[in-house]
Amino acid sequence: MKTKLITLVILFSTSIVSAQWIVQQSNMPVGVGAGQISAVNKDIAWAYGVVGLLAPCHSFSRTVDGGENWTAGTIPLPGNFFITYISAVNADTAWAAVGAFSVSSQAGIYKTTDGGANWTHQTTAFTESIIAPDFVYFFDALNGLTVADPVNSFFLIYTTSDGGTNWDRVPNSGSIAALPDEMASINTFCVTDSAFYFGGAYGNSDRIFRSLDSGKNWTHCNTGFTTPYNVHIWPAYKDTLHGLAVASAGTTHIGIAKTSDGGNTWERVPSPPISAISC
Repeated sequence: MKTKLITLVILFSTSIVSAQWIVQQSNMPVGVGAGQISAVNKDIAWAYGVVGLLAPCHSFSRTVDGGENWTAGTIPLPGNFFITYISAVNADTAWAAVGAFSVSSQAGIYKTTDGGANWTHQTTAFTESIIAPDFVYFFDALNGLTVADPVNSFFLIYTTSDGGTNWDRVPNSGSIAALPDEMASINTFCVTDSAFYFGGAYGNSDRIFRSLDSGKNWTHCNTGFTTPYNVHIWPAYKDTLHGLAVASAGTTHIGIAKTSDGGNTWERVPSPPISAISC
């Protein structure tokens, strides 16, 4: 398995004061950090746990009172598994993308409908044997998508319209042909209404991949960065026309670009003070 870095890019300004942030305890085990938060609204949010660089970790935590209290739990997975993303739609229902360090039929998408007490493997997603999905995302309680790295030169993209009871693979004609060694970067995506964007990684990729119909059909654009092999591209779109792209490689910040035409053209912009952390 080629090691993939989850790169956390923190933008900060000297005008930000620490008093604006309040520490909350996730109540996950000591040494387990929050890898990402899926906020449903101001009260309900879910987070999954991480330990180092994709180390085995089955933990998650959930709040229903704006973070005043977090309830931690675990997804019953084999020992060497880890969570790559969690997507929630309410206090009870969430989906987790989970993987291992080698190809496994148990890697894929898991769903809970009882606040995390029980999880069910949705086996119609990724009928191919994979190492790990890069993420899962649900637009609402029924419609979602998930992406894994290319197999036979095409990204594995699945969509569902019934909450994951049935997942359908996007055919190659509607998917994306990958560049040599190109992957999808874990968690580097953004959503605007029914439009979904994710960034490329490795293989000198400078690409962002876009679907305007909740994942059924895909196109791509080139951001114009001169990229090293281990690059990660981070998209952040305000709407289907206006967006930003951040490029980083490990702890090296490469640059930021903006588009106002949906990604057809990109313009480099000055970078604010940045700390790029690989974890």
